Amino acid sequence: MITWIVVFLSVALADLAWTRYNMSVSRSAPFSAASWSTVIVLLGAVTFMGYAEDRWLVIPAGAGAWVGTYVAMLTKK
Repeated sequence: MITWIVVFLSVALADLAWTRYNMSVSRSAPFSAASWSTVIVLLGAVTFMGYAEDRWLVIPAGAGAWVGTYVAMLTKK
């Protein structure tokens, strides 16, 4: 169960980071975009390690993706 939560949260945060990354690129903010890019790679690695071992973890990953993007869009600046 803890693995499901970790995957859900890491994907949610990664999708939030993707949304922020895209916003930074569209604003031509290189430092911000590079920082978000680093967060994306690190969270993506955690997620991949999780569902590479257990295919069922794609379910919390998908839910996390939806939540992460939704929250990022609600809180966009």
